[in-house]
Amino acid sequence: MDIDSKKIESQLIQITSEDLNLEKFKAIEQINKDIQDLLVCNQILNNLVTEQGEVINSIEDSIEKTKNETKNANQELEQALKYQISNRLGIVGAVVGGVISFGLTSGLSLGITCLSTTSGCIVGYYYGSKN
Repeated sequence: MDIDSKKIESQLIQITSEDLNLEKFKAIEQINKDIQDLLVCNQILNNLVTEQGEVINSIEDSIEKTKNETKNANQELEQALKYQISNRLGIVGAVVGGVISFGLTSGLSLGITCLSTTSGCIVGYYYGSKN
């Protein structure tokens, strides 16, 4: 080889080296861009997870509130059922008291009968509602 061919060969190696460096630089730039894209995706994903966590907490709160309100409603229904049964017994007691009062006073005048019937109803209702 003569000096010119060595010089040309040296220049080719230098060009190839510069091409490799340029390719490495471009590859590193692409990796940097990909990492930036991954960071943006990660931030978006974190935001979505945070928002969904808030929604889940809201749903949990609603479920707990509904549970408590259902429990209170059941207690109120039980109390209403007790009142309804008590009132039915009171009405039955009033009717029975009125019939007994009417039977006992059937021989007296009409005015006394009405008074006795009314008082029998009141007494019967009072004792019936106590049970």
